[in-house]
Amino acid sequence: MAENILDEIVQAKRKELVELKRRRPLELVRAEVADAPPARNFFTACT
Repeated sequence: MAENILDEIVQAKRKELVELKRRRPLELVRAEVADAPPARNFFTACT
């Protein structure tokens, strides 16, 4: 039985996510966020 196109897309994206997580682990992202400057106030940034 052939898979439909959505099943193929989901399967491809799951593989892509595994590779992205391998190249950039969550611990690294958390460390970068901890070292990042505070976010700007959205309203102030728009005016």
